[in-house]
Amino acid sequence: MLPHAIDEHFKLANAVTRLQQLSIECMEQTKGRVDVQQLADVQWATVDIGQFEKPKTWRMCHFDASSGSMAETQFRVQGIIGGKDLPPIAATGKLNHLKSQRRFLRQQVKLFGGQSDVFGDMVKAIEEAYVQFAGYFSDGSMEAWKQGTRGGDPVIEAGARYMTPSYISDEIAPGGIDEYVDPAGVLIKLLDDDFVHGPDNKVEYMQRYMGADGYNYRKVSPAQFKIGDIVEAVIAFVCYPTAKGPIKMTLALRALTMLDHSERDEAAILRMRSKHKSLVAAGAYTTLKRKSAYAVEDSEEANMRMARMRIEDESTEGEEEEYGFEKTTDSDVVELKREEWPGISTVGRLTSKMNEDCTITAKGNTYLTHLVINGGFEEENYVTLAGDLYKLANTNIQDFHLDLDDLLDQMQEHRVYISGSFPLSLTHPSIRPNDLDFYVNKANTEGIVEYLHTKGYGRPAELGSSKPTYREGAHTDSNGIMKVLAMEHEKGSKINVVVTEGPPIQVIPLFHSTVVMNYIAFHGMVMLYPRLTLRNKGMINCAGKLTEKVEKCIEKYRDRGFMLDRGYPSVVPKSHGCGVDRHCPQTIRHLQDKDILHIPFPPFKDESMRALRYEHDAGKCVWQLANGSFCRAPTVDNIGFSLTNTFVSLKTKARP
Repeated sequence: MLPHAIDEHFKLANAVTRLQQLSIECMEQTKGRVDVQQLADVQWATVDIGQFEKPKTWRMCHFDASSGSMAETQFRVQGIIGGKDLPPIAATGKLNHLKSQRRFLRQQVKLFGGQSDVFGDMVKAIEEAYVQFAGYFSDGSMEAWKQGTRGGDPVIEAGARYMTPSYISDEIAPGGIDEYVDPAGVLIKLLDDDFVHGPDNKVEYMQRYMGADGYNYRKVSPAQFKIGDIVEAVIAFVCYPTAKGPIKMTLALRALTMLDHSERDEAAILRMRSKHKSLVAAGAYTTLKRKSAYAVEDSEEANMRMARMRIEDESTEGEEEEYGFEKTTDSDVVELKREEWPGISTVGRLTSKMNEDCTITAKGNTYLTHLVINGGFEEENYVTLAGDLYKLANTNIQDFHLDLDDLLDQMQEHRVYISGSFPLSLTHPSIRPNDLDFYVNKANTEGIVEYLHTKGYGRPAELGSSKPTYREGAHTDSNGIMKVLAMEHEKGSKINVVVTEGPPIQVIPLFHSTVVMNYIAFHGMVMLYPRLTLRNKGMINCAGKLTEKVEKCIEKYRDRGFMLDRGYPSVVPKSHGCGVDRHCPQTIRHLQDKDILHIPFPPFKDESMRALRYEHDAGKCVWQLANGSFCRAPTVDNIGFSLTNTFVSLKTKARP
């Protein structure tokens, strides 16, 4: 995903209007308080100037009756982030260089407000604060105040250093750095007898949300703040003597709170949409106009081409959807209202006949099932599904203390895919995964691991590994997986980072059963065997004796309501063409065939799904299941395989 920016995709006028509304709303929260005031509505009569030692500073204060002493007055500022340099500091390995610069390392943010009247009042208040300080000191003692601008409009800049020299600080011992600020422990390594992390170095990063009793606040990672977010900064006015002599006024950052990121999100969607339209226009891919985005090709010639692994871009023009399922009648239809389908914005329809024949229940499947079984995707439904997929994913990912937009950025950057139970939680809402499985190539592992550190996950613990072997330039091993790194969040959620030798997509067709042969990419969700999975059915992908571990996996999904068998569990009681039907285990499949179900996230709903998979997931991905000998037509072939680009893995026995 392209970086967040204030550009042609960002609706600045809407953001400024929203900022004005939020600023007025926030002003009501601090009325009557003298310890924390709105910068746009300062009660100057309650503000005094006090001098402090260690470090030597002058600050705007108020008398605190509870302690009987002067205390720092803080001011709240609402604005749009136009620039930032926030934690965490990346663990680049250049520790000595950072040590030499540690006195100057800062966390800072730059806010602007466009033509907002309230923001203009805040800028005037800063000027008034300067005048107040200037009146306290002798003439000519203060360095002139320089107002920053952005495109001719004023900006407010506030910051705080990460550490203070110990000889000018009252802090006795180093430490006390929030884990959200320093998840990788970089700053801790920079602290010693010479530097401390004192009160002036601490910045709280929060998010405001609506609770049952009104607005509440929770801690978040600083990494969640992006250009274009509407935030509230808590600042203090501090003056200090410079090395050259004059006294300088600064705006010290004490806290940063997320108020609204909707305009930033919308701009990101438009930006991604624009980027991929340009890629398609510049390349060889043309978006195909069709009534159905999920069509089964019934041509015997095309099926033979697939069996011979001649993968071509087949046209679907003029084809009709034909599954061989009984059509539903009005008497079979059960209306499911919106409130019965958490996270789904569309009224879905399921048939009671399906509930009897296919064990599909309202708790088990979503509106998605109805569309696949009864007519496929029309253009209107496809748009709806894209939105529904995003809403469900955004809700479910919060169980793992992650932000979906931020995560999709990282997944695109590091080519990470989510598989396992999580994709099924989007089609089967009753499934709540105990952990999250990330699949990533060995070359990109460090990037996603470091990202998870910033989100509160601890150091990875390796669960196991396998040693690859090489033959004739192609990689072959038991399942394509090198090792699994387990990471646990401070609040208990777990993520497994599955490291692969080749492309991550390669290992998915080697999973224990077809029900888990699904993945989520940054562009959407892909299912390899949707016709079975959405009917709570699947094939066990192995030819030999099931290991104890695989048996436990199979039982887990049977307990979740899936019917699993080694043969092809036909959806209707009639025979199928072995080696021809795409859901037959003897059939050779590929990632571009027409039985792939690809539901995009909203930014990609107008793009070619095949082009997205080809460009980002795999240029060539071909596989055959290992359970072909259990199908209707006899065969001695009991070896499955997965070929992705130049990497090959064979599946000869049961593995999870």
